[in-house]
This record gives sequence, structure tokens and C-alpha cells, in this order.
Amino acid sequence: MELQDEQIASFLRGKGYKVELNGRREVSPVVALSDSIKVDTNVPLAPDARGKHFGQRRTRVYPYDKMQVGNSFAVPTNKANHQKIQSTLSSTSRLWAKTYCPTAKFTTRTIGNSVRIWRVA
Repeated sequence: MELQDEQIASFLRGKGYKVELNGRREVSPVVALSDSIKVDTNVPLAPDARGKHFGQRRTRVYPYDKMQVGNSFAVPTNKANHQKIQSTLSSTSRLWAKTYCPTAKFTTRTIGNSVRIWRVA
């Protein structure tokens, strides 16, 4: 076992890591890694890869904030996107209520080629 530890330690030393064996199988290059990392100064910050509008508030798509109890609105659908639109309305209304008005409740129904959502509380 000790020979294998020495081989691992020798390999890691060859890669530039500082390795110490303390009798047990504890070869930890991660601890010594901080000694081999160079700190740079005056490097400009790279642009955010998530896009230029990341973190900015988006405009509201659905008017939950304007709805009173008993009000509703409809979103036109077709067979291909009906389930997705109904699910989106349901989840966005729950998220809006959780964030802005915890007592608000909504329900959705299919009416013809549209999904209608009502504020019920």
C-alpha cells in the first residue's frame, strides 16, 4: 500500500503539486493547489454570458395585478399548444399570487379555442 501512495505522490509532484504523505492514504493535491494558483490584477471583467438583459425585470405578459375577484381574461389556443398555455397560466398565476398577493386564487377553464382564467379570491 505504501508503494502505491508513493507512486501517486510522485505522479502529483510531477504535475506541480506539493504533496506530503503522513503515513495514511491521504494524498491531497487540492489543499496544495492554492499555492500553485497565480492571482492576476487589472484584468477587465468579461461580459456576462447569460445575456445583456439578465436580472432586469421583464414586462408582464398577463394582467394578474389588474384583476379583481370575479374578473377573467382569455388566451387563444389551438390543439398543439392548448395544454401548455393552460399550464403556463396556472403556474404564472400561482407565482404572481405567492409574490404579490398571497390571498389571491385563480382557476382556469377551456372555452372553445381558448383558455380563460378567473380570479376567484
